[in-house]
Amino acid sequence: MGFDAPLSAQEQMLILYEVKMQCYQNLSNMEPTTTDEVCPPDWDGLICWPHGSLGQVTKVPCPSYIYDFNHKG
Repeated sequence: MGFDAPLSAQEQMLILYEVKMQCYQNLSNMEPTTTDEVCPPDWDGLICWPHGSLGQVTKVPCPSYIYDFNHKG
């Protein structure tokens, strides 16, 4: 087929679960950081966020693993 078939809700949840588990694995493998860390790295239910520091903006791209989502927004 020359097009992407829509994902079922169950397929989307499986992909999200796999990304979540990969995030937790990555977070558990991280070296402890200094005490000036304001926001620790975390999974927010959709995105795996890196740590944030005081006075800095932390950005991550829109997740490519979410189907039917405006990835350019």
